[in-house]
Order: sequence, then C-alpha cells, then structure tokens
Amino acid sequence: MKFYNLFIFIIIIFLKTGNVLSENTIFSVNNIIIQSGKYRNHQEFLDQAYKEGFYQLIERISLRKDYKKLKQTSLKDIRNLISHFQIQKVNNQNLIQRSVNIYFDKERINKFFFKNNLTYSDFISKKITILPIQYTDDDIMIFSNNYFYENWVKEENENLNSIKVLNYILPIENLELIKLINQSNKNYESLKINEILLDYGNQDIALIHIDFSQNKAKIFLQTFISGKKINKSLTIDNFGNMNKNDFNDIIIKKSKQEIEDIIKKENILDLRTPIFLKINFSIIKESDLKFFQNAIGQISVVENYEVSQINSKNSQIKIKFYGNLIKFQKLLESKGIDLNIEDNEWSGKKRK
Repeated sequence: MKFYNLFIFIIIIFLKTGNVLSENTIFSVNNIIIQSGKYRNHQEFLDQAYKEGFYQLIERISLRKDYKKLKQTSLKDIRNLISHFQIQKVNNQNLIQRSVNIYFDKERINKFFFKNNLTYSDFISKKITILPIQYTDDDIMIFSNNYFYENWVKEENENLNSIKVLNYILPIENLELIKLINQSNKNYESLKINEILLDYGNQDIALIHIDFSQNKAKIFLQTFISGKKINKSLTIDNFGNMNKNDFNDIIIKKSKQEIEDIIKKENILDLRTPIFLKINFSIIKESDLKFFQNAIGQISVVENYEVSQINSKNSQIKIKFYGNLIKFQKLLESKGIDLNIEDNEWSGKKRK
C-alpha cells in the first residue's frame, strides 16, 4: 500500500511537471539597468528592458554571423518570447534607475530559432585559461611589456549592460613557460598547448599569438576546447592609422570574438535534429525519482520527458533533448545521475 501511494504521487508529479521543466538561467538575463526617468510611461520602460534583455540573450548564445539578423527582431516578437520579469530599485543618488530580470520561455525560444533556421549555444558562462603572446620584430613579449597580457581582462565600461560571455584566466609569470615559448622561435604549432596551460585548472585553454608586421597584426589562435584542438588564423589591418593602444584594444576585442565563437560552435544546439532517449531508471529509495526530476529540470538542452512505465524497482523514462549524447551523459553525471548502456539499452540510477 505504501508503494502504491508513492506510485500515485509520482504519476501526478510527472503529469504536472514532465513537460514544464524548471527555469534555467541560460534563458534568463539578470540585472538589466534601465534609467526609468527617461520614459514617458511604464510600458515604454518595459519595452526598453525587453529589447535590452533580448539583445543580451542573443549576444550570449548566438554566433556572431547570426547576431545582426537576430537584432532586427521586432518588439512584438520579443514580447512574445518572454515568460515573466522582475523589477528592482537601484540605489543611485543621481539617476532614477531600475534593475530588471527578464526570463525567456524556453519552448518559445526554441520555436523562434527553429522558424528562423538558426542554432544557438547552450552554455551560460565559461572559464578559459589564455595567454596572449606579443611578437614584435625579433622580440617575444610574454609577461613583461606585453600590452595584451596586461590589458586583456581590464573592465569594459562602455555599457552598463555589457555581456561577459567568458571569464578569462591568465597564468602568473612562470620561468619554465617563458623558456618553452622562447625556444619555439615563432613556430607556433610546435608548442604543446596542453603542457603549457593545462595545469591551471581549466579544460578550455588558448594561446593567442599576436605578430606585428608593418601596419597589421597577424593573429594565430591556438586553442584546446571541449577536448578538441582548434586553430584559427586572422589578420587585422590598421587602415585608419589608429594610435598603438587603440589598435591593440581592437585586436583584443576581435580575438575575444573569435574565441567566443569557437566555444559557441562546440556547444551548439541544432533544433532541427532532436535526440530521443529511453532510460530504465532504477528506484532504490522513494526519493530517487524526485531526485531525477530535479536533475533533469536543471538541464537546458532537455525539451521534455515522460514516464511511460513504473514499478517498485524501476521506471522507464523517455527524454527529448538537443545536442549530443556524450555531452548529455556528462550533464546527467554532473547532477548525480549515472547513465550506462548495455546491449543497446540505456540504464540510469542515482549515484550513491
């Protein structure tokens, strides 16, 4: 009788929530600062917050090639993508400001991107260890006198609502590292990036080689992202004869954009090709299914799930998600769910 009551309770829970997963911050934009005194009424204020929130969302999750198209989205369509919002006062003696949190509806966002034949990246923020190396004539500047090392993570004050997609970590000065780079003699690809930067605790790492020649900078990005070596070359010309520091800042900005795009492409979701997975989930304790439900609700790539069978020992759960299976397995593992395959059948259980 005890398990029968549990069975009824679980079925009710899954019927109510199986297709309405918990909010995930990938679809929320927080702390949008709006000067409310600039607008004639509350609706104008909200519309500005909606637009700013949408622009921040697409800057964070979309590729640069799609951003311009997405920014042309009408206010009417933006409003339709929003689930709800929160408004808070900001203490500022000089300006009347409000902080707004915008929560976008995942299902509507997915339909919107699918309709426009676009993809998006499913990561919120990421740490990456990077080392920019400056080459000028025969000199190699790694730490000392390296403008890029000294200014890569300086605060950008252009916009209160600027988005920080990546958290850049720079290594401290290291004599062994200096020796390895100097010995390469500008033979970039001979450097074993894993040996140089992997000790700094991040799986994503990058060397940025910046070589000045006449009125241009040749940049070679040497990265190791999501377990893959990805290299890219680009050239930036100083057509307007900018002063040295301004040109260097452009190089930093362009290099950051390229690195962000590389990472986004490795975390892309193709909404045209969902994956359907059937899992036999073991029930050892009464709370195990609820634990699974909470875990799956925190994974943004999941579109929906349903329980098709259940008994005292296990349940059969069908999941629809986007992305790739290996990454999904790792996401479940990070939430305390072990997933295994045997004889082409997937099984899962709560980790002890």
